[in-house]
Amino acid sequence: MRISTVVHVAMFLVLVHATHAQDENPAKMASVVDQPASSLADWSAAFLHFLNDSNYNRPGQPSELTMRNLTNLYNLLFVPEQRGEHQTVFGPPPAADAVVEYLLAAGDLITLQNEKISFPQQPQK
Repeated sequence: MRISTVVHVAMFLVLVHATHAQDENPAKMASVVDQPASSLADWSAAFLHFLNDSNYNRPGQPSELTMRNLTNLYNLLFVPEQRGEHQTVFGPPPAADAVVEYLLAAGDLITLQNEKISFPQQPQK
């Protein structure tokens, strides 16, 4: 097979794959810039609500949550739930670290001296 034929076939396959990927799921092709500005705020608020509803905010008891625990809760429980029947947030999820950092910066979570993550107040009902 000649090199020019191989190049043409490769270019064709790339074009077909790119077209198929766009038809299959256009959200996967969108860049971070295309996400709404409130996406991080919306996902963060929903995650905080999830933590409160799941009783991770227990006033009067010391926190046992670490950054890794929050990341795992977000990736393994919260995001799949949001993609399932309990969806309250739309759009692609931001990274777990971004959501936790957002909540820390907003004062919705605090870092304790023992590197545990805690809630500054009782959950809002």
